[in-house]
Amino acid sequence: MGRKLSDREHYPNLIDLTGRRFGSRVVLSFAGRKRYLNATSHALWRVRCDCGRVDKVLGYHLRYRYGWQCVACGKKASAAANKARSTPVGHGETLVSVAAKSGVSLNTVTQRWIRGWPPEDLGLPVKGPRGKRTRPVARFRNRRAA
Repeated sequence: MGRKLSDREHYPNLIDLTGRRFGSRVVLSFAGRKRYLNATSHALWRVRCDCGRVDKVLGYHLRYRYGWQCVACGKKASAAANKARSTPVGHGETLVSVAAKSGVSLNTVTQRWIRGWPPEDLGLPVKGPRGKRTRPVARFRNRRAA
């Protein structure tokens, strides 16, 4: 037998995420590898959510924003968003009715409400006057003359 290899020696291409924060989660330690039938594997990490729950999450889920909340925190956030959408905004309207009347997406209206926009401005169009962008976008700048 020889000495036991450390994680760094055993997995030289491992990206060390220990101590980093991803959303509401902090990485505690390396938890091994998850192996698949086609001989590939991904790093597993032990993480602690702000609510105190400890889970194992794949490293690429953390790096690409898939596992930034635990299940319990995700359900709480979803319930809070649903409650906010049914909140009366003013004049007997809800965020859903404002979005339906104005043609602006419900997500946009909800985000405006969360950021403190006045009720009369929640249904304003996203684009500027006459449906044009508020700032012109330069396209085909380097295109050769025909």
